[in-house]
Amino acid sequence: MGNRINKLEKRMKEAQARRDYAKVACLMQQLQQARQAAEAEEHVSLYEITDGDKELRNRLCKKMIEMSVCADLLYLKAMEFQEALPKDVVKIDYIERMKRLVKAAHDAVAFIDLYGIPALSEHFADVVEAVEEKTMYNMANVVANTVRERIGIL
Repeated sequence: MGNRINKLEKRMKEAQARRDYAKVACLMQQLQQARQAAEAEEHVSLYEITDGDKELRNRLCKKMIEMSVCADLLYLKAMEFQEALPKDVVKIDYIERMKRLVKAAHDAVAFIDLYGIPALSEHFADVVEAVEEKTMYNMANVVANTVRERIGIL
């Protein structure tokens, strides 16, 4: 949300410099709404959500790690795909969608850093990385074998 506020503030300053007061008024309204939304946004811990239910907390923690692993893998594979494309490829819709996907996956993976606790971020990253190492090996084998069986390539 802070990024949106920064962008709106920048656009408002640019509009003020151009003396585009209609645009300034519109941006001021958007900025006020964004600030109100940011104030209303609240961070809640898993402990608070589960109200002390250890079994539910463990299930949610596992699901959160699974989501982070999937988002991180998606980010990694989307980046690898982009890098593998020939540099002279004309812009195509799929590539643009892939770029948006990469950004969304990156934002999802980076959510843990919002708490501002480096030790938590590092520990979470270590857990995700350990899961990814095993997952990537298995996924690559499953994909290669399935493609070979069903399509006859690779």
